[in-house]
Amino acid sequence: MDHFNQTELSDSTPKIVTVEAITNSNTLLNLGTFNAFGNVTQRIEQETHTVISRLRLHILQNHGCAQPAAKKPLF
Repeated sequence: MDHFNQTELSDSTPKIVTVEAITNSNTLLNLGTFNAFGNVTQRIEQETHTVISRLRLHILQNHGCAQPAAKKPLF
């Protein structure tokens, strides 16, 4: 699998997201809920020392908006 090291959220507005990651060994990891800014994959790899091949982010809140939660797959 390819290693995506430049996963960016398309909207620069800060988001609260739940993050699921699929590693190079095809293991699904639930990485928790946190504020996502910029390069999500690189941050997770640095914090967890896990090589990520794909990310699935579920947007829980768009700061400053009263919209309901939305799911936004990156790939």
